[in-house]
Amino acid sequence: MVRSVASILVVVGLATLTGEARAQEEDVPWEKFSIAVGGFLTESDTSIQVNSNTLGVGAVVDLENVLGVERSFGTYRIDLRYRFGESRRHEVEFHYFDSRRTGDKVLSEDLQIGDAFFPAGTGVVTQFDMKFANADYVYNFLMDDRVRFGASVGLHTTGVALRVSDSGNQKEEDEDFTAPLPMVGLRAEVLMTQRWRLKADVNLFYLEYDNYTGRLGDFVLAVEYVPWKNFGIGAGMNAINYRIEADADADLINFNGELKFQLTGLMLYGRYFF
Repeated sequence: MVRSVASILVVVGLATLTGEARAQEEDVPWEKFSIAVGGFLTESDTSIQVNSNTLGVGAVVDLENVLGVERSFGTYRIDLRYRFGESRRHEVEFHYFDSRRTGDKVLSEDLQIGDAFFPAGTGVVTQFDMKFANADYVYNFLMDDRVRFGASVGLHTTGVALRVSDSGNQKEEDEDFTAPLPMVGLRAEVLMTQRWRLKADVNLFYLEYDNYTGRLGDFVLAVEYVPWKNFGIGAGMNAINYRIEADADADLINFNGELKFQLTGLMLYGRYFF
C-alpha cells in the first residue's frame, strides 16, 4: 500500500514538474523570431569631398546647404531577429535602412566635385542615396524573465551613390561605392510590465586599414507597447554618426575622398513576433 501511494506520488510529481516546465516554456517572454517594419522621420547633416587624379583635391561640400539636398526626410527601416538554442541567449540580427534624397540649387561659388568643375551661377541637380545593412550576432549573458543584456559583434555595410549634374546634363560627377565596417555593441531590454518594454542598442567601431579609415556610432532607444500576443507597436529615437576617409589606393573601398554623415530620427514601427 505504501509503495503504491509512493508510486502514485512520484507519477503525480513528475507530471506536475513536466506541466510547469511546459508552462514556463510557453511563457518565455523572449520570442524566437521577430520582424519590425516602420517609418523613419529624420534630420541629417552630410558633407562629402571627392578628390580627382587630374584636378586634385576636391571641395568639401555640405550637401544640404550648398547643393540643396533635403535635410529632413522620411524613409523606412526593417529589423529582423532570430534567437536559437533552448535558453535563447544566442541570436542573430539583420537591420536595413534606405534613404534617397534629391537637391536643386544655383551655386553661389565655384565648386569642384571629383573630375567635374561647376562655376558659380550654375544650376545643379543632386541625387544622394545611402543604404545601411547590418548583420550581427548577439550573446545575452544576462537573461531572466524581466531583463536581458548582451554584447554583439557584426558587420555594417554602407552603400553610397552620389550624382551631381548641371541642369543641361553637360557636366556630371557620379560616385558609387560600398564601405564595410565591423562593429561591436551592446543590447538591453527591460519588460517594465506585461505590455510595456524598454529597449536600447549601442553600436560602435573604428577601423584604420590600408589608406581607409571608418568610424561609426549608432544609438537606438525605444519603448514598445504589446497590446496583442504576437504584435507590438513601438516608438523611439535613432542617432547615427558616420565618417569614412579613403584614397584611390585603398583595397576595401573604391572611393577617393571623405564622407561625413550625422542623422537623428524618430522611429515609429510595428513588430510581429512568435
